[in-house]
Amino acid sequence: MRYHELVRRVQEEGGFASPDEAVTAIRATLSALGECLYRTERRHLASQLPQEAKDLLHEHVGSQVRRPPARCLTLQEFYDRVGARADVTRTRAIEQAKAVAGVLEDVLPAGEWKHIVEEMPKEYRELLGQETSGPTEPQRF
Repeated sequence: MRYHELVRRVQEEGGFASPDEAVTAIRATLSALGECLYRTERRHLASQLPQEAKDLLHEHVGSQVRRPPARCLTLQEFYDRVGARADVTRTRAIEQAKAVAGVLEDVLPAGEWKHIVEEMPKEYRELLGQETSGPTEPQRF
């Protein structure tokens, strides 16, 4: 897939008014996602993306082999980071991140996407198109 095709698909999926808005959503989402993936998963995902998108996965990460335990953001922190990088509200950040993730799910080989989903914390399945079963809020006793 070429970068302009990725941008067009994200623009359609997210209902963005312009390609520039889609590019901003792609940049914000992929750079935040790159922070939560192990180097190996980043490399696998990057191998499936056009060069312009591939570089975004590495924008805010070091070269560590392993993700420190606290490194992966909670889903809400992820959305906040996307919102800050795209300069949008959390509600819009959620919409944008889900649009980018939806396109990635459609264009990546199913096995690759499944592997990414499995490597992420379970709460990310909401974002990655794999709704979790069971309660989404903490149970109160």
